[in-house]
Amino acid sequence: MMKAFLQPRYSGYYTGHILWSKEQRWAELQFSSSSSSLTSGAEGGAFRRNHKLYVTVGGGTCRTIVSTEGAPRYEGRDVVGHVSFIPAERQNEGLYKGGFLECLSLEIPPNWIAKCFPSQDASAIEFFPATNRFDPLIFNVMSALREEAEIGGLGGRLFSETAANLLALHLIRHYSSVGSKCQSYDRQQIANGHLEHTFEFIEANLGSDLTLDALANIAGLPVSSFVRWFRRSTRMSPHKYLMHRRIDRSRQLLSLSNLSIAEIAYQLGFSSQSHFSTVFRACIGESPARFRQQSRRK
Repeated sequence: MMKAFLQPRYSGYYTGHILWSKEQRWAELQFSSSSSSLTSGAEGGAFRRNHKLYVTVGGGTCRTIVSTEGAPRYEGRDVVGHVSFIPAERQNEGLYKGGFLECLSLEIPPNWIAKCFPSQDASAIEFFPATNRFDPLIFNVMSALREEAEIGGLGGRLFSETAANLLALHLIRHYSSVGSKCQSYDRQQIANGHLEHTFEFIEANLGSDLTLDALANIAGLPVSSFVRWFRRSTRMSPHKYLMHRRIDRSRQLLSLSNLSIAEIAYQLGFSSQSHFSTVFRACIGESPARFRQQSRRK
């Protein structure tokens, strides 16, 4: 008599207060963006069928503790720019405390990985979990997927599948047993440790007149080294990163608060409402007033 094989029991939970959540599905790919309040703390955990990527794009935590099967226990913070990867069928649990956290996530089925790397036996690939690492490629591709999910456009499914292929290959190269083992992240991790304090400082002072000297001092690096490592970690200059963070925060305030556009501009350090509107339109493609109107219709 043949023995029956037990099927894995996939499950998940999250106790944070979800302020809003949006989901988009392209064939087998499931993308979501969400914002949660963590003032009372939150716990979450899952055992999933699919690989899952998380990217922090807003807010942060004052304390994060994560345990993922096959990885050392993580204790630290979530800050904007952090990327986490949880391979399929790995138990994962986390504790989060802080103000609010805005995240993007993408679930990628294991068979998608197999399609991207047909010369390799997919069952022989061991993926390595990662918690709160700076990875510019993943951050930028996930941000592009968010824009696609929000705005859409011609060839949306092709765009998303191409982005997922890029992410899958990147995960194989940098987060798996078959990736290039000669690549060393030691220097990058050292720089990330310095830069993490800077990202936290920027988030807490988005409306202040921040200088390169002040940011480099927070990182504990000379200005020239700071700018070099900052560009390497984010693929943008400190000034451009600050503008992007101000615009991301303004989107939250426009959607969720009753502050006037002038008040938002002042709170985020823009010289005038006109200056804010110009930068916002250049980044988002529409005026703050139009964005607020559209976001409240959803």
